[in-house]
Amino acid sequence: MSACSGRHRPAGVLLGMLEINNVTKRFKNREVLRGISFTLQPGEVISLIGGNGSGKTTTFRLILGLLDPDGGSIRLNGRELTCKDAGYLPEQRCLYQDCTVYQQLKLTAGIGTVRSAEEKIDHWLQEMGMTELKRETIGRLSKGNQQKIALINCLIKDAPIVIMDEPFTALDGGNIRIFLKIISRLREQGKTVLVSSHIYQPVNEICDRFLLLKEGKISTDMTVSQLRESERRMVTVSSSYEPQRDPEAEDQRLEGENTRYEFSDSLTASQFACHAILDDQDVVYRHCRIEDCR
Repeated sequence: MSACSGRHRPAGVLLGMLEINNVTKRFKNREVLRGISFTLQPGEVISLIGGNGSGKTTTFRLILGLLDPDGGSIRLNGRELTCKDAGYLPEQRCLYQDCTVYQQLKLTAGIGTVRSAEEKIDHWLQEMGMTELKRETIGRLSKGNQQKIALINCLIKDAPIVIMDEPFTALDGGNIRIFLKIISRLREQGKTVLVSSHIYQPVNEICDRFLLLKEGKISTDMTVSQLRESERRMVTVSSSYEPQRDPEAEDQRLEGENTRYEFSDSLTASQFACHAILDDQDVVYRHCRIEDCR
């Protein structure tokens, strides 16, 4: 699948359903993706979660056509994607350090054959609060401002699919809020936004759905409402604590000086937490979060 196959987007098709069907990818002797399948709808913000080496970036590069899958298919509205279908914010910023902000964005717009490029550049610089930096050299910008330029690079061609790999890197709280506001607006416009991040809280605020990559497969596909309604609970106590009865936990693991117990239902978790409190333990009791599935 070529990133720029020469095909044009069918007339009238701006947004659409992205289907990843049984996609596999191997690098030498390592099978990174082992038949992943999921469907993304217009207007969804999806978090792709997984540890280092889980295949998140590989998945992004396959969708973008930067890599070819060994098996399976990737389709937008039933057809192959073209280079105009997706904007990409990579984990490593790909910016020309000797160019000015304007030159960098003009180059990106030219490569993407963006119409009304001047107007769009000015619009996005204003959105990011960077109008006064239009003639500044990229290399002289802070890391946070460079990340905002990388985001404009991603958005300027107004693609129906927006992919962001670790978008909150180097951002402070104020700039994170700017990114969240823009992502929310992309959702309102019906764009499909696929995000990966090791920072849980910003992703939790913006995402409609979580996909967990584990051992080359999608091990969890859960909406925010499903996650909130889940009965699964976590109880954390000191690792020196020896319960007087079987806690009937689904999982138990050490976390530093504590032991974390995972329960499939709230009643069993509450009973265990109460017994631990009566045994003079410091107890942390909470809902399971998506990152607990790692």
